[in-house]
Amino acid sequence: MTRASEVEAMLKAVTKAAGSCHVFGALPKHMRRRAMSHNTKRLPRRLREVANRMREKSLKAGAKKKEQPKSKSRKARRRHGNLLLEFNRRQRRNVWLETHIWHAKRFHDLSYYCCIELQGEEDELLACLSQLTSKETGPTFAAVLPLSGRRQGSTTVYRAGRYPSQPLGPVSFLWRPRTPGSSHRQLWIWAHPTLKQDLLPELQTACRCSEPVIPATTAAPVATPVEPPPPPRQAQQQKEKTPGTKRKRSAGGDDDDGPPQKKLLGDATRPPSAPVSWTSAATGILINDLTMEVVRYVEV
Repeated sequence: MTRASEVEAMLKAVTKAAGSCHVFGALPKHMRRRAMSHNTKRLPRRLREVANRMREKSLKAGAKKKEQPKSKSRKARRRHGNLLLEFNRRQRRNVWLETHIWHAKRFHDLSYYCCIELQGEEDELLACLSQLTSKETGPTFAAVLPLSGRRQGSTTVYRAGRYPSQPLGPVSFLWRPRTPGSSHRQLWIWAHPTLKQDLLPELQTACRCSEPVIPATTAAPVATPVEPPPPPRQAQQQKEKTPGTKRKRSAGGDDDDGPPQKKLLGDATRPPSAPVSWTSAATGILINDLTMEVVRYVEV
């Protein structure tokens, strides 16, 4: 490329108007005025027509932007009337209880936490739980205020005797206040469901609670006569159906077998038939899994 072609390319780039170039850029700097954007008559006559077209174009673009709905600010959304409209929209399918919002603000973080209860002598409980914690990480189950039962505590638990290499996670706990004249204590530990899977076996190991407690039955089961099973649905339909006639459809439809039965499946952290209590003859500690069981509606 010669020097002449380079100069020609430079001149073309300088003189070529860019897409975002304004009409005022064609004026020398000493002739530019702020009032020209409001009054195009202050421009030279050769530039007034171009300035008017650009002004109309900008006004149309501004009108289109105004037509687009703007999202309300958070302050506007939090007004009482707007909140009621939003809550009514959200409960079109499932109607909320009157206390739904109050509970949703306070219990959404703790509703799915698992609770494990420990009962036994205070010295035995502290000796066993010391295998899962360390004072180097902060307060433990033996902290003074939580141990008195006046305040809830929190700590980080590890696998039994494996500090600091194998941490399990944080837990919250609460001691039941002492009973005068008795050293028997009660402790509740709350853990996340993913943590409970590992925490419960470690508690059983540390407390040596491997004997499942079978709940005592108060009355013997009453024998009930066995009824013959009903005929299959398909065979019954074939008996009812005769040539040349139409079978009436029931009000509930072909799949109307009554409401689904309620079946107890247990919670999401243990099978339904698993034991929920364990005891130890050596330490006298009792462990209860107080995780709330989930009742689901299933077809049986």
